[in-house]
Amino acid sequence: NADFTGRPKSTSNGDIFGSDKALKYPMKKMWEAEGRNILFIKSWKENKNGIVPNQLGERYAMLFSPIDKKKTTTKEVMSNLFKCTDVKNFGATFAGEGQNISITGAVQFGQGFNKFDDTNIEIQDILSPFADSTKDDAKQSTLGTKITVDEAHYFYGFSINPNNYNEYKEILGSDFDGYTQEDYN
Repeated sequence: NADFTGRPKSTSNGDIFGSDKALKYPMKKMWEAEGRNILFIKSWKENKNGIVPNQLGERYAMLFSPIDKKKTTTKEVMSNLFKCTDVKNFGATFAGEGQNISITGAVQFGQGFNKFDDTNIEIQDILSPFADSTKDDAKQSTLGTKITVDEAHYFYGFSINPNNYNEYKEILGSDFDGYTQEDYN
């Protein structure tokens, strides 16, 4: 969970933290491995530019079917979004394919702050097994840098509000039960 410099994320006063996205990622990968519908996870396609990530609408189409901008209703898309375990828990911003849907999730995580007092940032040089691909005459493999912490204990605050979805129960009708005990479990 590094920042763009490769260092652990930290506040301006040096407190190390992990983002809510870093916490949600292993949950989504676990749910995906269990065969559940997960919308907000990177997936790939091959096209004329090589192998590239799917766009949001393409990922949606992988799970359901392509959105027809003239026929597919917002109610249908919203109903399908709630069939995704990650959306049902964490919410979604679905802006594309002629749709603009924002769902605040029933489960909300804050930043996970490191509470271990003796955390040290470690910087290590690492050797790549490959030569520099930008130099035809490279005779040595390249060097890189690995930046980690020796030990950290992250604590994440969270809230679960099953009533977040009451308005959607009215909109989606009997097809949607809201945030259920099964969702919580």
